Amino acid sequence: EMDKTREELLTELRELRTSLEEITNGYETSVSELAQANAILNAILDTIPQSVFWKDAHGQFLGCNRKFANTAGLQSPTEILGKTDYDLPWTKAESDSYRDDDREVLRSLKPKFHIIESIRLSNEQTIWVDTSKLPLFVDSDEPIALLGIYEDITERRNALEESRAQEQRFSSLVQQSPISYSLYDAKGFLVEANAAFEALWMVQKETLLNSFNILNSEQVTEGGWRSAIQRAFEGESAVIPEMEFDVSREHAAE
Repeated sequence: EMDKTREELLTELRELRTSLEEITNGYETSVSELAQANAILNAILDTIPQSVFWKDAHGQFLGCNRKFANTAGLQSPTEILGKTDYDLPWTKAESDSYRDDDREVLRSLKPKFHIIESIRLSNEQTIWVDTSKLPLFVDSDEPIALLGIYEDITERRNALEESRAQEQRFSSLVQQSPISYSLYDAKGFLVEANAAFEALWMVQKETLLNSFNILNSEQVTEGGWRSAIQRAFEGESAVIPEMEFDVSREHAAE
């Protein structure tokens, strides 16, 4: 009977060892799958062109992707852990602004999109970025963290500013030109004119802007110029013949 009890004990021990092996194998499989999923997530974060970061409710960084780490002058994303904006190359004014936005998002529980702001890099250069911030929730109505994503728009911003500067230079040249200049929108309404136009027609352009329509003018139709002007509006090359034009008639028509 003692031998039988011993056999039963050995059987139970073998069954227990089998169960432990199954649990261990399952745990190792879960750990392996979790590590693989984490590696894939990190690969995705490091592949996208945007900078990504996440912080806790106290403003401490919990993580970031490699692009953000490079912007912050760090060698690895792991170096961001526990740091705040004040530990990074940004100016104090920039850090204060970032933190204000963080608090607003976490307090309102609403995302904030397209924040146009500057960032001073570790090399002392400044770039402009388009930032969006969102509260992160996990099985709770209270946010556990804040997610931030931004894109470098420096080149786009510089190109836009250069385009505006060119428009201003062109407008200045046009206004100073001794040649009469007038601009019409796609529907034929006068939207801009220079001083030479006012001198030629002896009229203040403000009295005609957005009200005079060259395509609806009776004088243009009577003089046979409408078809040529219409072709020009449609993008065709057209020669507009000389014309006599009585501005007072356009005022009377109004």
